[in-house]
Amino acid sequence: MTYSLEKFVELVSELLAFNVQDAEVSTDAIKKVYGLLQETTVEAEHLRSSLLKKILSIRKKKELSLFIQNFQVACITIADKIYTHTYTVQHLPINKEEVKELLHYLHAVMDTIDELLGFIELHFAKYFDKTQKLPSYYYTRWRQKIFHSLAEFKPVLYKCFDDAALINIALHPLEYFIQPPEENEFCYADLIYLKNLLSVLKQHTQKKSATGFYTPLEECLCMMDFNNDAFVFYFMQQLRTKIGGQNNNAERITQWMLYENAMHQIAAQAGCRLITEKESLSAILSKHISDEIMLLQNETVLQSSASLNQNTEQNKILHFTLPVSQIAILLRLLVDGGFIKAHNQTDFLKRVAMIIQTDYTAVISAESLRNKYYAPEHNNLSTVKDILYNLIKQMKRLE
Repeated sequence: MTYSLEKFVELVSELLAFNVQDAEVSTDAIKKVYGLLQETTVEAEHLRSSLLKKILSIRKKKELSLFIQNFQVACITIADKIYTHTYTVQHLPINKEEVKELLHYLHAVMDTIDELLGFIELHFAKYFDKTQKLPSYYYTRWRQKIFHSLAEFKPVLYKCFDDAALINIALHPLEYFIQPPEENEFCYADLIYLKNLLSVLKQHTQKKSATGFYTPLEECLCMMDFNNDAFVFYFMQQLRTKIGGQNNNAERITQWMLYENAMHQIAAQAGCRLITEKESLSAILSKHISDEIMLLQNETVLQSSASLNQNTEQNKILHFTLPVSQIAILLRLLVDGGFIKAHNQTDFLKRVAMIIQTDYTAVISAESLRNKYYAPEHNNLSTVKDILYNLIKQMKRLE
């Protein structure tokens, strides 16, 4: 036997209508309702199909949004009442076997309602009111479910990945959820994220790296927009270690860019965020990576500048005992006489200034050399004549 969504709601409403303080009425009502429920073998699947047909029949966006939210509220209200009945039933004056059977029925209905809520969460998230605080029953049920899932899954996770620090970071939100807090502080958005996180973590134990840049567990957390500070710090430390082994800054910058690009490809799949009020993991990591690249670029510029200064000092191999004014006159004679070809004399003088030193100054200004080149001082002309005369005498000694 199969039944429609409306029939299911009618049956559950009938279940909730009985007086749970009346043992006879309670037992009969429950058995009547669940006798019908037991006759079907595809409860949740058929109800999802019925719900989907109803949703697809609605043409207007506002009507659809209203229907989804009303349906969500109805499911939560019904399940919350049934959850309350699970405690009341345990105190009914009936034998233990009947109590056990009734509890089984009640939990079966809650499972079906959970299926329907999960279906809405998965396929109609934009209409699902995720800001609502989790009802007590829903919070308690999912704490129990996640607790049992973690008990089975954690050993598998530690076996698949040898990075205990990252595993602890990944599991922290789930373990925090199952701890008994002073009050329920979680909303539907939190639970939806945790359910997805648990599912994706399980999937990635069977996967290899999709990018070749990150481990499957790192890729999983990037894909889940796991934007808490602990993971950001861990992630950046790992990248610094990997990239720091490159030979030079140019290679390191290239590696940072490649890792950032790979991270963006993974993050593009993210459909939810761990901490909704914070920036996305992609945006946070991009800023950190940009800072790393900028530091390397600045360091490269400083190194180049230092290297240039060092080379400049080493390349000043011509040391003159003459002052700049006399050197300028000698250079002018050589250029005007055609012994030195200098098509651009300004550039020529600038280059000469970079490679010579004198007894009078270690650093020669290209501007000073140029001024003395074009406007020689009269008293220095006589001195240079004497220098040339001495050179002629030196040449005679060479004959």
